[in-house]
Amino acid sequence: MPTTPFLLLALWCFARSSKRFHDWLYNHARFGRYLQDWRYHSVIPPKAKFLSVTMMGASFVLVATRDGVAPWVLVVVAVVLLSVAAYILTRPSHRPKPVYARPSPGEGESSPPASAA
Repeated sequence: MPTTPFLLLALWCFARSSKRFHDWLYNHARFGRYLQDWRYHSVIPPKAKFLSVTMMGASFVLVATRDGVAPWVLVVVAVVLLSVAAYILTRPSHRPKPVYARPSPGEGESSPPASAA
């Protein structure tokens, strides 16, 4: 099982029960960045996407090769896994680059004093 859903669940539970544990997990040296990226930008790193989709594919192959699995079960499993894979793959892979405000032309420049005619 991937760790991410459990981290998100733990963070959600701690947010409602213990500010101390929530803050500890949210600022954790290893997991904090991923949790913050998810909270603010819905980011799933490329490695996590690859592993998730690969493991879902392997899980489907494992179910499909079992004897006695009803065809409707395979269809339900395939639809669920494809839906989750589509959701994962449509999330951004990286944080958005910060946008710095640039002064518009003429802003911040001192204009020469108007001459009297």
